[in-house]
Amino acid sequence: MCRILFTIITIFSMVSVVPKICNCGNKFSEKFKVDKIELTGNYKTKDYIILRELIIKEGDIVTPGEIERDRLRILNTRLFERVQVRKKVVNGKNILEFQLTERLYVLPVPVLKINDKDWNKISYGGSLAHNNFRGRAEKINATIWKGYNPGYILSFFNPWIAGNKKILLRANLFNIKKRTKSILFNKYNEYRTGFYFGFGKRFGLYLWTNLSLGYEKISVSRKFKGGVFSKTGSDNFFNSYFEVIFDNRDLRKYPGKGWNNLFWISRTEYFNGNHNFFKFGFSISKFTRIKKGCIFAFNLFSTISSGKLPSYSREYFGYERRIRGHYYSKLEGDNLWGGILELRFPFGKLKYINWQGAPVFKKYFRNLEFGINGEIFADFGSTWSNSDRIFNVPIYKGFGAGINFRLPYDSFLRFDIAVNEKKNIEFLILEGISF
Repeated sequence: MCRILFTIITIFSMVSVVPKICNCGNKFSEKFKVDKIELTGNYKTKDYIILRELIIKEGDIVTPGEIERDRLRILNTRLFERVQVRKKVVNGKNILEFQLTERLYVLPVPVLKINDKDWNKISYGGSLAHNNFRGRAEKINATIWKGYNPGYILSFFNPWIAGNKKILLRANLFNIKKRTKSILFNKYNEYRTGFYFGFGKRFGLYLWTNLSLGYEKISVSRKFKGGVFSKTGSDNFFNSYFEVIFDNRDLRKYPGKGWNNLFWISRTEYFNGNHNFFKFGFSISKFTRIKKGCIFAFNLFSTISSGKLPSYSREYFGYERRIRGHYYSKLEGDNLWGGILELRFPFGKLKYINWQGAPVFKKYFRNLEFGINGEIFADFGSTWSNSDRIFNVPIYKGFGAGINFRLPYDSFLRFDIAVNEKKNIEFLILEGISF
């Protein structure tokens, strides 16, 4: 939310607008041999952080499509607001130059968060984040907030350690007071404290595996005994989580083609040895570019559980995950499934804004992205308990259209109109893209 407010201020403060002529810089019309690769504009980011993302190597004969593929791969690091590419010839040698516009990485910013996509659930506080620590794409974050679901979190993420072994590392520590999502017990708070440590491995260009291990303590008032398993009012447990990700999207913040598939399984082990359970799930997304910049996309997802679940581990629609058309409906169960279909189309070309009047860090306020896209969508989903027969569970559906404003720093502001099967109409103001 704060990123969107920052963007609005930036737009009204701008003094020059640079229209987008070509994403690639130059329009490459034919193959050529790359004798040398040069990087410019990466004042903080180490060269090897960028070069390791490139499939093109010096000495290769490249096509325009291969150049565009690598340009988008650099953008997918989320370290740069814009990447342009040009070919220049020096002493008879072909030089492929990537011109980079770095983002502002150290962000001591106020926190203004919309919880559960509900404008009545606002959190406020402060955050100190470094999204490119040591110039190596490492992320360090310390955030504390009040208001709805107050708490703090400390986190660290390194996307690539151990050289060619391509290992990633992450850790976080948290303490949060959280309002329960349960429909049966909707007037109590959960007090969550814990930590998680994870590592993963990258295989090739598009495949990752991740393993996360952690401890968590969740407490409630004793009178809400349905909220936890323990009679003391506190559950203590270890959690293990393993996932496999295949992601070959061309541009992750707004894909035009490719797949983004996630398959995962988790195990929760309680200290007293009772009520342990498994959960597993998937999310499958496909993006296909069709005529005149239009994109057809779908997302199918599900979570399945085994065993008896406490309320804090059940699945819900009506919070972070919602069905447009039933946006304010609360659905609860041990299991969940659903999907989204969208047709996305542009209104004009992307433009880039230069904020020449920025009071500080002027080089980080160049080439700020701005664009407008439309969408037509259909959402559906359902939840059910382990004791239910899945074929008897109602499916909730919604349809509609909207406008997406593409803003700098991977921000999106959406205005949607949705209607459900009972012809009820909703007008929605949303943050981010649907998937």
